[in-house]
Amino acid sequence: MVDGVTFNLSRGMAHNAHGFCKFTDREIIILQCLFREPRTAVSRDAFARAIFGQRWDPNVRILDVHIANIRAKLGNIGAPGTIIRTRRNIGYAVFPDR
Repeated sequence: MVDGVTFNLSRGMAHNAHGFCKFTDREIIILQCLFREPRTAVSRDAFARAIFGQRWDPNVRILDVHIANIRAKLGNIGAPGTIIRTRRNIGYAVFPDR
């Protein structure tokens, strides 16, 4: 659980008291990478290897688009925008509730 949102990645969804959202296959891979090592920034290169099987190309912004889509879906159920935190020049991280 992160900020009141429960993630069920095996079902490809998240929910809280206000509703639920479903994720695409690539969004699930991104979330799995984030939850594999919570509180640790996952590099863009690690995401690219997990999603596309290749190194990250700094000219391609598809990861940022997927992260924005995940944040928007979570925002639609009233989740705070800080669930997925940007680590400048590194990547992204999640900080689950204890």
